[in-house]
Amino acid sequence: MKINFPKSERSEIKAARRIVRKEMCAKGVAKEDWDELNKRDQVYTNILKPTWVVSPDVVVESSVKILLTAAVVTLENVVMPTRSKIFSFLKL
Repeated sequence: MKINFPKSERSEIKAARRIVRKEMCAKGVAKEDWDELNKRDQVYTNILKPTWVVSPDVVVESSVKILLTAAVVTLENVVMPTRSKIFSFLKL
């Protein structure tokens, strides 16, 4: 379960993650300390991951709708002038 944090809390988490990463880059960090910092960094990173994902069926559905709309517009540009000329000859 993901929790949506407000922007202010997200910025605090990012700041804490920056501090942890600076400590990880420092010289002379013991292996145990580095492992602990790495775990904290991974936790911060997982918290900041986006909570939404675009499903493949939505991508396919929207692509099909766009293609069908383009096909209809193209068909109207080709067929409608011809249809209007035919109706002008018939004078309906």
